[in-house]
Amino acid sequence: MKKLLILMLLTASPLFAADWTLSSKESTFNFMSTKNAAVTELHTFQNISGEINGDKGKLNIDLASVETQIPIRNDRMKEHLFDTKQFPQATVELNLAPNVFESLQKAGSMTDLPVKANLGLHGMKKEISAKLRIIKLADNKFVASTLEPILLIPGDFGLEPGLKKLMEIAKLNSITNSVPVTFSLVFEKK
Repeated sequence: MKKLLILMLLTASPLFAADWTLSSKESTFNFMSTKNAAVTELHTFQNISGEINGDKGKLNIDLASVETQIPIRNDRMKEHLFDTKQFPQATVELNLAPNVFESLQKAGSMTDLPVKANLGLHGMKKEISAKLRIIKLADNKFVASTLEPILLIPGDFGLEPGLKKLMEIAKLNSITNSVPVTFSLVFEKK
């Protein structure tokens, strides 16, 4: 009975019991690429959405919203790398520990959290690991950010042919085979 009462109290806390939705205008999702082993460039996805319901989180990334600051490169990435006609979005799904928000009692409270998530990209799924920092911004708002970049390997998701095509079109000697990804995701209570 005592355990049941503790569980009820924990799940009744404002941060834990709430369902959360991503504030896309306050959030960022970035990745970097390096060409010819010398020039590293920052890219972003402008259209992301997500939610947390109970202990399950989901993020949707609209791959057609890629922004590289060069319109023709945006188009080439959509067509040749991501193949957005066939694979319009990437998804990230994760299960959260039931007590993940327990220590976040007031604005400014934070916790660091290692997580494992499933990334769906280009018709393939792979488990990835990340280290996140969760900061409570207000009773109805928190931010989850990467503590360090997540390194993705394009070959793990069948993206190597697209990379080769981009290298051929742009007459590049190389594009790195490791892609650092960072994000800052702001969630608000529904």
